[in-house]
Amino acid sequence: MSAQLSRDDWKSRIGSLAYRNQAFIGGKFAPSLSGKTFDCINPATGQVLTKVAACEQIDVDAAVKAARAAFDKGSWANMPPANRKRIMLKLAELMMKNRDELALLETLDMGKPITYSTRVDIPALVALPETGKLTARVNAIGATFDVRDFSLEEDDELLWGIAGEPVAVP
Repeated sequence: MSAQLSRDDWKSRIGSLAYRNQAFIGGKFAPSLSGKTFDCINPATGQVLTKVAACEQIDVDAAVKAARAAFDKGSWANMPPANRKRIMLKLAELMMKNRDELALLETLDMGKPITYSTRVDIPALVALPETGKLTARVNAIGATFDVRDFSLEEDDELLWGIAGEPVAVP
């Protein structure tokens, strides 16, 4: 568990990290179409973590085209709500299983303290019971509804809504 790891433990894990540094378009990882990359630098040390695909307009166009095709196919929208829920809960489970690695990647990429990444960032992504935040697990519940109209919900800290329409897909 991350709370028990010392600074030396965290440092020793850095060498075993694997970086996904390609674009994810149409369900596949691929280099940018130009082949260009840029350095992803750890702001705390100035060291290069990895080289990341430097996507340009042509890559963005390919990503939008793939997103449009996936949306038009309707695989997610037409999937039974219980299946969508199962997928979202699996995502939350995988994030929890890999939370130390995710926290370390976040720390190295952003230069923030590991305690912040382990206690705030990753738990907020997954909505650990102690955070009570609306994230992956709550999104799994939202995925179970066949939403056709916009609905508005409120909790102690947030006002959020679900709309049955795509966002940022032309």
